[in-house]
Amino acid sequence: NFDHNGNGKVEAQEHVTVPKPPSNLREVCEWDELTTIDGYQQCESACEKGKCCYKSIETCQVTNPEVCEEYDACEILIVQEVLTVPKPLPGLDKICSADSIVETVGFKTCKDACDPGECCREPIETCKVANPDMCREYAECSILSGNPQTHPDAVASQVQLSCTTTNMQTADGVRECQEACNPGLCCIGGADGKGEKCNFIEYAEWCDQYAGCNLLHHADDDGFKHDKIAKDAVDKACGDFSAAGIEACKNICDPAKCCFKLNEECSESGMGDVKCIHYAPCGHLYVNDQDPCTSTIPNEEAEDSYDDQANLMDEAAAIVQMCAPEKLHDPNKMQDCSDVCQDKLCCFAPEQYNCIRTYKELCIIYAGCEPLMDFYHR
Repeated sequence: NFDHNGNGKVEAQEHVTVPKPPSNLREVCEWDELTTIDGYQQCESACEKGKCCYKSIETCQVTNPEVCEEYDACEILIVQEVLTVPKPLPGLDKICSADSIVETVGFKTCKDACDPGECCREPIETCKVANPDMCREYAECSILSGNPQTHPDAVASQVQLSCTTTNMQTADGVRECQEACNPGLCCIGGADGKGEKCNFIEYAEWCDQYAGCNLLHHADDDGFKHDKIAKDAVDKACGDFSAAGIEACKNICDPAKCCFKLNEECSESGMGDVKCIHYAPCGHLYVNDQDPCTSTIPNEEAEDSYDDQANLMDEAAAIVQMCAPEKLHDPNKMQDCSDVCQDKLCCFAPEQYNCIRTYKELCIIYAGCEPLMDFYHR
């Protein structure tokens, strides 16, 4: 229907005077209201009289364009696609099991089976499911985008857990990473990185599961013995700013992406053991860069609860002794200091990253950690 002005004629260019929208338009067209069909239709109905505001001026010209600003809540209907999701293939739980997606053929079979339900996994801002109950039947597909918390047995989860600098600080940890990565070694050019890589056009999404395996190219068989060695390895890996270098850095940093999420702690995704301090060089990959050295969302690991002020003062004195500048030249003593301080270095960060308002008196207790921050930023 192109008769926008309602005069019964379809003209090359309609001239429309748009009435004021309903007073509750913003409430009716909030994201939460659009999660049901009735809610979506109510928003659509409330926006109907302002539709000329969103048409090409060649076909519909608003005579009072200032009113269009009052219809801006209706933009939600423009960016959102509404789809009816079909019933999935039978046996999806077997098609998309953790074992099935280890190899390329099984991964592709799972992804092909899940593609018809892709809208279920898209943000509601971009895709709305007209029959949301059907999405429950695609639940097994979440393994393709899950994390160690939700899908600990998934390939990507096993790689992320095994191939962190924390886990690879021992020889056993290096072997665990190697075992998790064996099926996807072609994605990283073999164990030494010098072999022929897979066809990334065909296998790109499958290879994404093995992104963290790139760290194997920067670790010896004994692993990263100390924090500084681990951080230096990531620093070296992320020091190449060519396209290939940035891609390699992105892969190595994959297990630590939680360190850079502004509203999420690593423990929420099952990565509570990752040491964000090691992944500081990954910061240039992120638009909202939170330097892991100064993260405002420290990991829960190593956070202590204190019962009284005396314990706090004792802890503060112990940290001052443990992190004295002259001791940081000894790798073992620096490691001890780092273990205690790693999640409170945000207390010494620049204002935009500083967490003193969050931790308050705890930042005073950890004041002795400041020499470690100076050491890392040399």
